[in-house]
Amino acid sequence: MNSKSATRRSFLTSAGSALAVAAAGPALRATEKRPLFRAAELNHLSLDITQFERSETFYRSVFGFTPITHGGRGGDKFLHFAQGFLNMRPADQAGMNHFCFSIENFDADFTFQMLDFAQTRPFRMGGRNTHCFDPDELNVQIQEERHGWGRIRENQLTNHDQGLFTTVRIHHVSLNVTDIDQSRQFYREMFGLVPIDVANKGDSCVLQVGESAYLELHQAEEAGIHHCCFGVRDFDPNNLPTELKKWSKTAPKQVEMDVVRISDPQGIAIEITSADRQWPASKPT
Repeated sequence: MNSKSATRRSFLTSAGSALAVAAAGPALRATEKRPLFRAAELNHLSLDITQFERSETFYRSVFGFTPITHGGRGGDKFLHFAQGFLNMRPADQAGMNHFCFSIENFDADFTFQMLDFAQTRPFRMGGRNTHCFDPDELNVQIQEERHGWGRIRENQLTNHDQGLFTTVRIHHVSLNVTDIDQSRQFYREMFGLVPIDVANKGDSCVLQVGESAYLELHQAEEAGIHHCCFGVRDFDPNNLPTELKKWSKTAPKQVEMDVVRISDPQGIAIEITSADRQWPASKPT
């Protein structure tokens, strides 16, 4: 038995025990199996960036993100849109730093205690910013609903009209994972994500986050970000802005009827779709 498999099993066994503890509370019936938390939305995405100025210009010019200073955290940048934000962190190697679920009834201390009990190695960045690790040791943040972006007023989003698109929200985050069954179980039991049926995709799966966002998992040899998708207003995949070609590191590609994929200056795949798009032919399983 390798240590990584043992770690995965300890995550899930301990998460199940934590579920039993949570289910013993007065609001839950002990006879029912409930998720440890209930994710309500994809709150934000954090990327490690090596080409800081180019990346900021890309996200502002293509997606209309607005930089808003939060103070502290050294060279971090926060680029906001209507229902979320992108956190850019200076690093020596590009990739995903973490992504964040907003959960219902968030309590920082209780959340930390439950994550610790489930052996997900929680840590804090500040008093309320709670993080843990999934079975592939991908960094997942847990926060209150509308954390950060919920306190941004519409009139502060000054760059919306200057981008090729006006971004509303994160439509989905897509991850590479090394054991798709274990990861699916983790996200179901820890965060209450609901798997949906997508035909002919045995090496990938989609889980619904709240009412209108998704987490996609792909079986892969190495864990990390596969792509991120932003939902924008008035999206027409058959009438893309001509300037999009000059901004994308690769040629824009229509990967589905109403989804276009480009890449940012770091080579990270970014998809664009309509803000109100539902996952096609989806149903609870």
